[in-house]
Amino acid sequence: QDPPAEMALIACVPTRSSPLRPLLKKLFLNARDSIDLTMAYFAPDDDLVQNLCKASRRGVRVRLMLPGRSDVPVLQLAARSFYETLLAAGVQIFERRDVVLHSKTMVIDQNTSLIGSTNLDYRSIEYNLEVSVLVKSNQLGTQMRTLFEHDVQFSDRIDLGQWRKRHFTDRFVQWAVSRARYLL
Repeated sequence: QDPPAEMALIACVPTRSSPLRPLLKKLFLNARDSIDLTMAYFAPDDDLVQNLCKASRRGVRVRLMLPGRSDVPVLQLAARSFYETLLAAGVQIFERRDVVLHSKTMVIDQNTSLIGSTNLDYRSIEYNLEVSVLVKSNQLGTQMRTLFEHDVQFSDRIDLGQWRKRHFTDRFVQWAVSRARYLL
């Protein structure tokens, strides 16, 4: 029988010292088996990107589910500016087809889940009023992974070799947007 679930509420107010950033760093660095992250808007700071890459390089299966189309196209461009770095580190990236993805979830080692309104972008972490719940539960973690696997069936996996062949214009626009991500 599973131990009882442990829960913590993470409420963020506008501040440059958000408690969410150190929590995410700790979760990424302590992951042993897997990180499955689904985000509507993905434009994190360089440290969080590097933490995901480090986790992947040390053998953690890191998978990102991001939108194939977005209601904020500039944020999709910002997310894509990280693809080459992440893919080169072994991170698997999927773009969800046919829907506008609005989930903001993460499950680590199939026993720690983060669910809420917080995206991995500057506005969400530093400027918005956001709330998320952190739940330590094998049962919920299993359900979260099942939902992630479902979305994988309706997604396109991004291939590093193909990604590197994208047009120069796409590369330039993604680079430019990534430099302005602090304003998004």
